[in-house]
Amino acid sequence: MKKSIFILFAFTLIGANILVAQSNDKQEFTSPSRTEVITPVHKKTFRDADCKQKVQGGNPRTVNGYLQFDGAMDGHRQVDPQIAVGGGYVFHGTNTGLYIYDKQGNYIDGINQHCFKNGIDPKIFYDVHNKVFGFDLWVYWDEAKVKSVNIAISETNDPRGAWNIYPVPAPGGVDGGGIGYSRKWIAYSFPGGDDRTFVMKMNEVKSGKKATAYHFAGTLGHPVLT
Repeated sequence: MKKSIFILFAFTLIGANILVAQSNDKQEFTSPSRTEVITPVHKKTFRDADCKQKVQGGNPRTVNGYLQFDGAMDGHRQVDPQIAVGGGYVFHGTNTGLYIYDKQGNYIDGINQHCFKNGIDPKIFYDVHNKVFGFDLWVYWDEAKVKSVNIAISETNDPRGAWNIYPVPAPGGVDGGGIGYSRKWIAYSFPGGDDRTFVMKMNEVKSGKKATAYHFAGTLGHPVLT
């Protein structure tokens, strides 16, 4: 009898713990403050025919047994350097340009950021799960004061190929945004305004379909990708 009571008590505790865990999960779930559908701008290639090429960096060499090569030196005093590596390529960004090198350090191509719907302060990453490059460009000087954050995602792991750009309105935004990703999501947080974070589904932005931006109050901080 005592053994039966003990087993019943143990199962009761387990059930109570499960209920508490479920309750805590519900408390941690946050609904978006608003949603909107974003229509992408499709780019068939990294550098379109009407986009002037920018040449920066390259010059690979071996120094003390290590491969070295030059990155971009443009952007004046405010270069905002960013870099991501994947698919056999090195993707490099400054405050005025975007550049591609191969893994041996040879320069491949480069453009002005105007070719990606303009903007400043790129934050660049390589998604190891979905094998794509991504970055953001912030446009704060538009007359409509939409202040769109242009989220650009490559369709493959070759940055020379097709890209899709999603202009997400951020009217309350100010300088200093940060970008992050997971296997299923891409997220962007920025200071300013009430809704300071939005997330989008990676499979939508990778394929170039219309994508839903889910906006949230508060911020994720500054995601760090290394």
